[in-house]
Amino acid sequence: MAEATKPNARRAIIGPVIGSYVVLATPKPNDHGENRFSLQMIFPKTDKAVKAKLDKIVYAAILACPLAGNDPVKAKKLLNNPKFGKPVRDADEEDREGAEYAGMYFCNAGTNDKKGRPGCVLRNGTKLTDPDEIRDEMYSGAKYQVSVTAFYYDNSGNKGVALALNNVMKWSDGKRLDGNVDVEDEFADLIDEDANDDSIDFDDDEPAPTPRNSGRRNGGTKPGQKHAESDDDDDWDLG
Repeated sequence: MAEATKPNARRAIIGPVIGSYVVLATPKPNDHGENRFSLQMIFPKTDKAVKAKLDKIVYAAILACPLAGNDPVKAKKLLNNPKFGKPVRDADEEDREGAEYAGMYFCNAGTNDKKGRPGCVLRNGTKLTDPDEIRDEMYSGAKYQVSVTAFYYDNSGNKGVALALNNVMKWSDGKRLDGNVDVEDEFADLIDEDANDDSIDFDDDEPAPTPRNSGRRNGGTKPGQKHAESDDDDDWDLG
């Protein structure tokens, strides 16, 4: 009989969490010029279960790192050392902008595109592979279950533990954080299921609207959104 695979103490499924700065459809370059897939996880500070899971895998990564050498005493010192980087951060202490951060912890997870896109799946088991489908389903504000692995990094004198992104399950829809509105919701009060294209009437007192060219067609830019697809303010991407 084959020997059972030993569980990875540094790996866990974290959730449900709110996803932000979701970059899963196509990778984006970080400050170091690496193309990355990434996701920021936001969860209430009252969610002890999620925090405990993260604390457990972070401690396992610290214990196994060269600085601790599997010595619990050294690992505890690193855990309490403010200069040693840890992935879970307090949004209130850092004065993060946005109502979604009030009373929350947050942490980032990512992976280099050379390792391939993290697996993306819906709660019903449907696997997503098309970038357009992933972009539509995996948006900032939805809730997710996220598989991550904690790992030790030592980069240009900066040492700590970060999270590698393995796989992502969309758990449920949520309020969008990227500024977009679903088309059905936008025009909910105007939709007439009995109408057809030939029955449009204009008010006699008002001229018919003049078609306008798209700004982008004339060299304009696409309007900005509240949340970009990468969190440039964070310096977590050291792995």
